[in-house]
Amino acid sequence: MDTTIMISEVSFSRGYTSFWTEHAPWISDYVSSLNKGLVERLEYPIELGDDTIHRSINNIIAFTLFKNVIEKNDSDIEKAFVEAKKIAANYPRNNIESYILSEEYTKIIQRQCERLVRRYKGKSAEFYPQFSGCGIMESCQGDIFYNETLVEIKAGERGILSSDIKQIITYCALNWLSNHPKKIINVEFYNPRQGILWVSELEELIMSVSNLPIEDLFDQIGKYLINMSEDIELY
Repeated sequence: MDTTIMISEVSFSRGYTSFWTEHAPWISDYVSSLNKGLVERLEYPIELGDDTIHRSINNIIAFTLFKNVIEKNDSDIEKAFVEAKKIAANYPRNNIESYILSEEYTKIIQRQCERLVRRYKGKSAEFYPQFSGCGIMESCQGDIFYNETLVEIKAGERGILSSDIKQIITYCALNWLSNHPKKIINVEFYNPRQGILWVSELEELIMSVSNLPIEDLFDQIGKYLINMSEDIELY
């Protein structure tokens, strides 16, 4: 019987504190400095409110609508809703059963979509870039890749979290460890709900959060994920 336990890039970025403390000890200080004024405010926060239990669904619909506008010039929110429900069904505690696409929710979704379109239209964006798994980590996908830039989209009522930076680093490490890596020079975080943007050269980011050169950090991530997989198999 196969007892291998796989983890996601999200769980790796939110946990495994001992690894991150050892290999990227300055992440918390770096994120604190970003939120104190180093992020760029492109627009004011969207003041329309939604129920927190439905926020993730609204965010998925908004991103799906944005993708459809860019790829198909299709701004039909009902079609985006149908597509987004299939995506949301893969997440635990998705609250789809109680969700209704109300007029207020529609306004929030359209506002986020408009901001995403303004930011990324014309940039030849690749949606959901794929990254191969490694060791105990399953394969995963990011949000947007364009012009050698990997973009992470978050749309909560918050700034940047340490886990956001760790997730971006994890994607870049998986990319570097793969057989056919993308050329990622820059990384980007955008929150359309809050209207905030952060862009950095990947190498500068790693220098700011880790005491290791970029290749060594990525190599350590790969070794850690592989060693965990081997430990579980031995157990």
